[in-house]
Amino acid sequence: MIILALNNYSGIAGFYQYNVFYLEAMLHIGKRMALTSKDHIKAGMVLTEYKLLFEPKNRFIQKKHLFLFFCFFYVFQHESPYASELSERAVKLFMENKAPEAAAVLELAIKEPGSDEKLYLYLGIAYQQQGKWDEAINAFRKGLPMAVLYKHQLLFNIANSFYAQGRNSFALDYYDQAINAEPNYPNAYLNRANTKMRLGDQNGALTDYAVYLSLDQDSKQQAEIRRLIELLGFKAAEADKKKAEEEARKLAEEKARQTMREEVARTLLEAAESTTSLSAGSAEVQSYESELSLDD
Repeated sequence: MIILALNNYSGIAGFYQYNVFYLEAMLHIGKRMALTSKDHIKAGMVLTEYKLLFEPKNRFIQKKHLFLFFCFFYVFQHESPYASELSERAVKLFMENKAPEAAAVLELAIKEPGSDEKLYLYLGIAYQQQGKWDEAINAFRKGLPMAVLYKHQLLFNIANSFYAQGRNSFALDYYDQAINAEPNYPNAYLNRANTKMRLGDQNGALTDYAVYLSLDQDSKQQAEIRRLIELLGFKAAEADKKKAEEEARKLAEEKARQTMREEVARTLLEAAESTTSLSAGSAEVQSYESELSLDD
């Protein structure tokens, strides 16, 4: 857009020379933006450029600011993310907890050029409130490509939707992604810990619960989670103890079996030796004792 504005600069200069009335209209545009869009920063930029263009003492920089002003206004006109009446209505319905109505209007609002990434978050939550988990996941995913400020929350809510459906492996994957996007996001650790509990990974859950408490030291669930950690720690210690005892029992049994095998083998060997050896009085050895005579 900026490149296109640069290419049109020569036309803009002529436009300024012969159409000052159009620039004056920018004053009214800036004021209207401040009143309707609630985007005071951009409205302020429009009004500031107007002032620079029209104050006599700033004549020497008029051409420079005229150029910048039109670059800004061209981009703003085509890619403005300021709130439209439709998106404002959708947000109002959402804040009033009118989930079905809000979802319907939000579906339209996200199709507007330059729609705010937060609208996708609101849309997904509106579907969550209605128990429409697949629609919620779809809405959150649509917002991910443009997400900057709320990427971790979109990923977190995708995980929550999978968790609500009992699709725990998918939930765990998206909690991981949410934490990668924002490593200091306490709720992601809490819910990932709960998911790991479902999946039987108590040691992993213990770690995530501990991280959650370190990140949210004022959590209202702190006492309950600490009791759970102690319980899990006790169970883990008991499990380790039982595991050690079981391993010791198996080793003792294996040693006993090995001793028995060796004893049986020794007994069999002795028995075999007794059947193959000759001892005194156990057998008769026949011999010929006839005398040989010499023939005369």
